[in-house]
Amino acid sequence: MKKTYHWVNDDVKIDFKLPNMIQDLVDELEEMDQNEDWSYFDRCDFIENITKEFVINKEMTSKQRDILCERYRGG
Repeated sequence: MKKTYHWVNDDVKIDFKLPNMIQDLVDELEEMDQNEDWSYFDRCDFIENITKEFVINKEMTSKQRDILCERYRGG
């Protein structure tokens, strides 16, 4: 059965490996979405900010960051 999201943009797919810390945040965001937990939006802001460091450190590309932020946008 396909998951139905409230806030996650399921039209945007993540088809690349994420750093472990980011994957943990993504898992948390998806759970928050399923539970309609409004702190989801704060975590979206956090993931948008923290991924800048991953790009600077070349652990992910700018394009990957853009895709990630598009899927988990904070509204």
